Amino acid sequence: MAFSHIYRARKACFRRRLIVGATESALSCPIVVKAAIGVVDPKSASFTEKTPMHAVVKHAPVQPSRGDVAHGSSISSALFGTNIPKLGIIKPNLGIKDFAMASYSGLADALFSGTKRQVLGLLFGQASRSFYTTEIISLVGSGTGSVQRELANLVQSGLVTVKSIGNQKHYQANPNTPIFEELRSIVQKTIGLGEPLRNALGPLHAHLIAAFVYGSIAKASDTASSDIDLMLISDHVTYADVFGALEDTAVRLGRPINPTILTREAFTKRLLAQESFLTRVLDQPKIWVWGGAGDLPA
Repeated sequence: MAFSHIYRARKACFRRRLIVGATESALSCPIVVKAAIGVVDPKSASFTEKTPMHAVVKHAPVQPSRGDVAHGSSISSALFGTNIPKLGIIKPNLGIKDFAMASYSGLADALFSGTKRQVLGLLFGQASRSFYTTEIISLVGSGTGSVQRELANLVQSGLVTVKSIGNQKHYQANPNTPIFEELRSIVQKTIGLGEPLRNALGPLHAHLIAAFVYGSIAKASDTASSDIDLMLISDHVTYADVFGALEDTAVRLGRPINPTILTREAFTKRLLAQESFLTRVLDQPKIWVWGGAGDLPA
């Protein structure tokens, strides 16, 4: 029984790679997928996104209960749907004629469908607050029926909670789901924060050296009223440029964006002086929007 369960897990992992493609982010099976199919309990096992499959085999449960498998299946279905192509198909049917010619529009597009993508981005992007139904429909910008179907699926899987306040239903990301931290991290790095900011800053990209979110949101200690603290390294971008580029995105994300712009010279000078603010920021977790640690001035 254990071997067949592990084999199914390996197949599920391979299917996810087949859909996502051989991108850098999909070189190994994400912990979200491992947890969703009932193989790994992220609370009791120390696995990382690059954990090799033999480590999963070593720590796999001998005889998972039907309840665990059923719950894992519901989470997997809520996240990825059930139309996973069979093994052996070189080019899965994703609704396009040529997968190789498809335009790449982000990691989240590869993982989640359109409406589900937007609903997850809203709820897990601002996991500290709840949203009522009509508010979600308005912010997501999809049809009422499709949004309500996704909400029902997410509630049934346990990824989202719902409670009635007056005559309204309020939905919120469930912090008690076993993959809450992993899913929240994926959402914040993609649809919930990273991609909207990246798209907004796109017109300025030629003048950007690096950009990242820091502070309470990056540390996952934010509240519903927290700002988005954004650090930008650029020799040419001005505050007027940044505020103009980010205005609509701040409204859509429902949070004020607080940018700090440093030139390479100013960054290096403060770094050498061991300025407390910059030192503290560099020591904190970051959500990279543009570039990476290697792009920061030395």
